Amino acid sequence: MRKLKNKFNSSLIIGIISKFFLNEFFYSTFFIKTENHKLNKSSHYKNIKRSNIPNYINRLRIQIFNNFMIIIMIIITFCIESRIIKSNNSRIELKVNKIGYIKIFNNDSGCNFYSIEPNYMYINGNYESFQAYYNFNKTDNNITLVWTNPIGHTHCMFDGCKDIIDFDFSNLDSSKITHMGAMFRGCISLKSLNLSYFNTPLLTQTSNMFYGCTSLESLDLSNFKTSRLQNLVNMFNDCPSLKALILPIFNTELNLNTNSMFFMCSSLEYINIGELPINNDLYNVIFNIGSQKLIICGNGEKLRDN
Repeated sequence: MRKLKNKFNSSLIIGIISKFFLNEFFYSTFFIKTENHKLNKSSHYKNIKRSNIPNYINRLRIQIFNNFMIIIMIIITFCIESRIIKSNNSRIELKVNKIGYIKIFNNDSGCNFYSIEPNYMYINGNYESFQAYYNFNKTDNNITLVWTNPIGHTHCMFDGCKDIIDFDFSNLDSSKITHMGAMFRGCISLKSLNLSYFNTPLLTQTSNMFYGCTSLESLDLSNFKTSRLQNLVNMFNDCPSLKALILPIFNTELNLNTNSMFFMCSSLEYINIGELPINNDLYNVIFNIGSQKLIICGNGEKLRDN
């Protein structure tokens, strides 16, 4: 209901502004010409000047026309905004519970290539021109980012967004994404993350994906499609609060790079690697984590239980 009200208010404002641009044009081309035509055509009023026409009639017609145009513009704007929000376009929803100048998207040049900026942005249901940093004047803020075209990568998309506390990816089309490297790097306020909606048949890189997510406690990646995934370097590096982790089934025919994959994951108590056969490299990576409570499950068996 709040979003509906906000969209109606923005539509009303656009409608009111639009009438001032349309008023003079339609008045001069329609009303004046119509009255002049009547005056010229009538022999009885042929010599009467237009100024003698009752002013209240003209004002009444103009007001009726203005009100009609406002209604039309409200309907058009409301329909456009509703279509953007409710269409099948990809969108990500974020949540920030903080007042001040907050980073909600990463478009810095620190990564190898820039993140794909959204086409539209809504703050608490209101349309805003896109900006990576936004000045919030209240807590409990909801942000919606909308893309009209498929996203090819999310590399560094939320890198350094330390104040985002939650994500909703239920309306994101991730089927074309190849690179998720450093997507959540430095998101220190994230405690949990629901990635069950991800569909990643083309994914090849997840390096640094959760690097520095120091508050993240659990993660389930079992739904990830990883037939092409090779680069896992630093994927969970510096996640000291991470206790439980469920990994997807990797393609062991590929040369997996798992360097520093679990470095500084000192709180890990449980890892489920599914049916992944542990080769020597991955064995060394996992078994050198250092946690004294670590349980690793593979093929339904406990591989290590301290």
